[in-house]
Amino acid sequence: MNFPAFTDDAYWTEVIEQYIRNNNTHPGWYNIEYYMWEYFKDCLKRNNRFFFEHPLLPVLESEFNRNACTLLQDTAIYRARIDCDSKLWNEWNAYCRIDSEPRQIKALEKRDVPAAKLAELWKKYEGFVNSEQTKEIKQRIESGFQGFDAIGSSAPPKGKASAGRCNPEGVSYLYAALEEHTAIAEIRPFIRDSISVAVLKPARDLRLVNFDFEPTAVVNGRDFLFDDIRRDFAKINKTQNSDYFITQFIASLIEHIGYDGLCFRSSLVKDGTNYVIFNPSDCPATTSKLVYLSEVSYVYGQCK
Repeated sequence: MNFPAFTDDAYWTEVIEQYIRNNNTHPGWYNIEYYMWEYFKDCLKRNNRFFFEHPLLPVLESEFNRNACTLLQDTAIYRARIDCDSKLWNEWNAYCRIDSEPRQIKALEKRDVPAAKLAELWKKYEGFVNSEQTKEIKQRIESGFQGFDAIGSSAPPKGKASAGRCNPEGVSYLYAALEEHTAIAEIRPFIRDSISVAVLKPARDLRLVNFDFEPTAVVNGRDFLFDDIRRDFAKINKTQNSDYFITQFIASLIEHIGYDGLCFRSSLVKDGTNYVIFNPSDCPATTSKLVYLSEVSYVYGQCK
């Protein structure tokens, strides 16, 4: 498509007026909505990725307000992280030793193991149990965090976050999912990877923009523009994170307007829903558990 300059407000005004007329008189005809959205993405990609005065911004804000939703306080959502170095498994095994090792030593007592050897084993065990590291592991796991602790279950520290679908590099947003299996799928683990799955709950009701949708649903005339936007959120990124420039801009605009986050359809799990919370402290982790990926199943269809 060949577009005029993004600074051509007169042209944009005409396009938006046509969009409004079509919504009022020709529901079901979406060419102008598609054109508007592709034109706006071209503006961001080729001219300016920062906030600027643009005739489409009020239209987008109106669409966001029309598709707002609430993530209620104490609703459970999930965040998964891969335990790359198996540190958590080693800690879990160490915690299990607190109960298992005394039973093993007592079993040796019944097999006439020399008293000196048994005394040595008990001394090593007591040193292990009383070590500061074991006490910290025991305290964390018994407080409900079998996997990463509350801090480790949240978003990366500010300045450390890599670029994602909604955040530029260095900006830390919390990514989570409505379903536990969706959270696991979104981190793309390999078979036998150990994974920490945390339960997070909003500390208050959070106001979100809802980009979740059913791809096969019938879209009416007024929803064509918003449908184009949410399809960009659900699109699978097969190349590089720089392709996320449009969804990063939209997320920043939503945060700028005053929303707490957004939700969108998972590109990896059918009917799965993802959440992005702009301020991670709004949704703290309450517990976590340690799991491993045992198998992956693929369902496919014949191309016609």
